[in-house]
Amino acid sequence: MVEERRTNMLALVAAFALGVAVGRNWPKIKERIKPLLAYLEKQYGDLSFSGLEALARHKEKFEDLISERRPRKHSRRAARK
Repeated sequence: MVEERRTNMLALVAAFALGVAVGRNWPKIKERIKPLLAYLEKQYGDLSFSGLEALARHKEKFEDLISERRPRKHSRRAARK
């Protein structure tokens, strides 16, 4: 049981680290997968391509939302002082 928890914890930490790495390097990754997206569009039509594009747009919107919230937190703290 302890070994199972340890394995689950390691998987969770690895997934988190991978998510952070992808998040930091998303613009570079996006540029590198453009040929893949073009290939998928040719092979599988608009359905696959539109799904991947929607995922990319969703990620960008989420990053924009996070970046908009960060300055507000700092400005509220500065206003309190």
